[in-house]
Amino acid sequence: MRDALGHESRYEHDALGRLHRQVDPLGQATHYDYDAKGRLLRVRSADGGQVQCAYDAEDQLVRYVDEAGAQTRLYYVGIGQIGKRVQLDGHTVEYRYDLRDQVVEVAINDDAPIAIAIAIERDALGRRVFKRNPTHTSSRGGAR
Repeated sequence: MRDALGHESRYEHDALGRLHRQVDPLGQATHYDYDAKGRLLRVRSADGGQVQCAYDAEDQLVRYVDEAGAQTRLYYVGIGQIGKRVQLDGHTVEYRYDLRDQVVEVAINDDAPIAIAIAIERDALGRRVFKRNPTHTSSRGGAR
């Protein structure tokens, strides 16, 4: 694939069609490793950095370790619904859902004196129509 400047990147896939290797215009390769169930386990970049992923019995991502070694854990309240995201530095984000399984509140706690909560209202079709942020300003309509 070529970008607008004519630089070429290559994407190689395995026999199951999963991205296996990406080579940038400088020839640096990023490798993607999967488990027997097809879940992404590791991304290895040309500079030696690596991202690691772990999953639960329901195939949901429960742990993510980035290139710097920072770990994030995910806790679920339902299949595919993240209830809480926790980083080792104490930063947490909690998600609350309505009866239609849509996010209606996001609470952020990063060890600040006051936690931040963002309320989201949706119309009958599930589209976000109102958002109130911690400074008590609000927005109507689309995904802003």
